[in-house]
Amino acid sequence: MVADSSGLKVVLELETHEGTSRGVARFLAVALAATKDGATRDTTKFLLEEELRSFKTSEPRPAATAYFDRAAQAQDKFIEAMPPLYLDR
Repeated sequence: MVADSSGLKVVLELETHEGTSRGVARFLAVALAATKDGATRDTTKFLLEEELRSFKTSEPRPAATAYFDRAAQAQDKFIEAMPPLYLDR
């Protein structure tokens, strides 16, 4: 699901017992740091190369990635439609 929703290849290391939370946390931390205060930053400062002992990989599936993209767009439209319900009262 992480590979499909992000469109990125996900690698499960041999030494880990769970593979999503650490990688997703790093991914989100880098994304937040890169866009803090609206400024685009060089993310290479935040990511250090790690030697991976790959155990299993998950490639994003195009059909599933498209599904998650459509779901994100629908969610954005819903969120954009909400302010008139509680603003300007």
